[in-house]
Amino acid sequence: MGRIAFVAPPFGGHLHPLLALARRLVRDHEAVVFTSADAARRTVAAGLEAVASQTAGDAEIAAIVSGAHAAKNNPIALARQLRGNVALMRGFAAEFGAFCDAYAPDLVIADYAAPVAGFVARDRGIAWWTSHPSPCAIETRDGPPAYLGGRRPLTGPAGAARDALGRGAVRATKTALHALFARELRSLGMPAMYRSDGTEATYSPECVLALGYPELEFAKRWPRSVRFMGPASLVLDRPGYEPPPLGPHANVLVTAGTQAPWFTERMAGAVARAARAHPDITFHFTAGEFDGTRTERGANYLRVPYVRYETDVSRYDLVVHHAGTGILNACLNAGVPALTYPLDYDQFDCSARLVAGGFARRVRRLERLGDDVRSALASDSLRSATRTFARHVAPNYDAPESAAALVAAFMERRAPGSAAAPDPPARARAAARASHDTDPSGRATPS
Repeated sequence: MGRIAFVAPPFGGHLHPLLALARRLVRDHEAVVFTSADAARRTVAAGLEAVASQTAGDAEIAAIVSGAHAAKNNPIALARQLRGNVALMRGFAAEFGAFCDAYAPDLVIADYAAPVAGFVARDRGIAWWTSHPSPCAIETRDGPPAYLGGRRPLTGPAGAARDALGRGAVRATKTALHALFARELRSLGMPAMYRSDGTEATYSPECVLALGYPELEFAKRWPRSVRFMGPASLVLDRPGYEPPPLGPHANVLVTAGTQAPWFTERMAGAVARAARAHPDITFHFTAGEFDGTRTERGANYLRVPYVRYETDVSRYDLVVHHAGTGILNACLNAGVPALTYPLDYDQFDCSARLVAGGFARRVRRLERLGDDVRSALASDSLRSATRTFARHVAPNYDAPESAAALVAAFMERRAPGSAAAPDPPARARAAARASHDTDPSGRATPS
């Protein structure tokens, strides 16, 4: 038995996959989740031990990402968010360091949005792994780079040149942002954006738990630290929850996610208009408000605060979503086709992968939402592709069990008397030196 500390921000797409791993690992190990106060309450409700940060509050974290508009790849917006993150992380680093000194974990598994937890662990000789629910954001040596509007593969010399230029632009932007806050980031344990081998310093050099499907990705050459687990999800128990009642014909779920409050009402209005224009289709809209109470009703339109993706997506004929990892994986697992309307960050890249695989179509204009829904509902190819994925790909993965196998192998290597148990910094250096080009499958195997 080992002792594991999990670290995640409060956003569902980051926290819930990590909690799903923790729920499995706590069977064999002692574990605690270090997160914000609101997320700590959800963690305890999920049957796990939690420690609430006193420096990284929910309101402060939400303020960093919940601007009036999407950040996308705008350097000014990204710099603003990085400035907010750096300010918040100064106190968090000291707080988490004190926690590590008292709790003495054998392993820290931190969401990719909380790399400072990994730096704190590394500097104390504690092993650090990264959990990453959106693998397309990880830089690779092939395929279109992320954060450039959702590029799809382009073959031949023109494609290779385009992608090389894109990777250069992404690296230059990240390096410039690091230079802008170099002193503060160095003090947090990040002297550079990239390690000497070219891998990203914000991710663990030893193990990155990629919580997605390699079959969905464009890249084939991943850093050696990357281990594809398949997606992880946690079914939350909302008191009094009942799935929305379905209509007599086609049923469509529309969700805008939880990180775009500036967009929620605009999407709600578009869905209501689509429902009025297509009275034979039932539309359900949710903004993912787990503790919310707002509802609205029309003849074939229903707004509810929350729909449980993991159990209820399979009830729908089509889902319209923002290409967040939680909902896209729920659709793939259930074999339900989608329309995507990406809003920010890596959602454009996730959308491109779904469209390329034949699992979704892209909504370009909300004014045409109703017509796009009707066309997608009539598509046999969308239904066939997603059902085939659900039957033949999704069952091959079990992220919590794969993570448990990796952790068991790690704990065995570091057991007293084990000849294959170098100190954690030595393991990290060895992994960093070797950290490129896994086999194309990227499957999770103990190493």
